[in-house]
Amino acid sequence: MVDELGKLSQEARTYAVLAHGAYSWEDHQLIQFGNDEKNLIPVEPSLNSEKGASGPDRWLPPIDKCAYFEIFEKIRKRYHLVLSNDENKLFQLIARVCER
Repeated sequence: MVDELGKLSQEARTYAVLAHGAYSWEDHQLIQFGNDEKNLIPVEPSLNSEKGASGPDRWLPPIDKCAYFEIFEKIRKRYHLVLSNDENKLFQLIARVCER
């Protein structure tokens, strides 16, 4: 559990804050985001390093891509994170592929 902002992963802060609209969040909101169990998905260390701060527009796991994308979308919507126009187009494409 993260109890102070300094301990929140740099990847979580980078993704939420710089890229997707959480720049106005208070520290407690960033900590809540970083501790949200729905936002913490256990993965192999090598995959975690490979992924870094990338969202589904730049990285998807080698298996269960659609499940990962669905979890990502739920988190994004829950925290009202925004997408760029390019990300939005790509996410729509991924959603259509995953619906099949």
